[in-house]
Amino acid sequence: MKKITFKLPRTIMLALVSILLIALTSCESSDSSNGDPDLKGSNYKVSKGDYTFYADKEKYTNLEDLRGDSTLCQIEIEIVKVKRQGNSMVIDIAKPKNCDVEFEIVWNGTIMESFPMQGHFYIHPISKNCTDQEEKEVIELTLDLEGILKGFDASYIADTNFTIMDSCKFVDIVCVKNCDVTTTN
Repeated sequence: MKKITFKLPRTIMLALVSILLIALTSCESSDSSNGDPDLKGSNYKVSKGDYTFYADKEKYTNLEDLRGDSTLCQIEIEIVKVKRQGNSMVIDIAKPKNCDVEFEIVWNGTIMESFPMQGHFYIHPISKNCTDQEEKEVIELTLDLEGILKGFDASYIADTNFTIMDSCKFVDIVCVKNCDVTTTN
């Protein structure tokens, strides 16, 4: 039995390798046709009444790293209820009654393209010189998701479930579709 060998000329081999390399290096990935699911370095903030919304991956990561640390929060809050109606989310928060509290809502700038899509927000309270924290009052923060999630189509936001996380405690509230979640009695 005679062995058959097949040899390609050197120029054809080089041409095939070149075509393969060009094909591999020229491919572009498309994140989404409905909106950019990643900030790609373009952080921003939106101030609304009692809160400031930050789309900032570094700030989000810092909160994640320090979450639950006693040095992170000067006051104690409690997320009482989360309710969503379309592209608005209402968060009821129990805070010290006689303290001026500003809230930071921090997002890492990404929507996870799972099914269903998911996004995560940290709520971080800031208050200075708050001495009396015994008596509480419930305030309502209303997040206009279309207004704060810049660059995302309204239908894209409508299909996204959000998790609200307390930066001072290990408490997460998962809001699925038009949720109405009460966390305390």
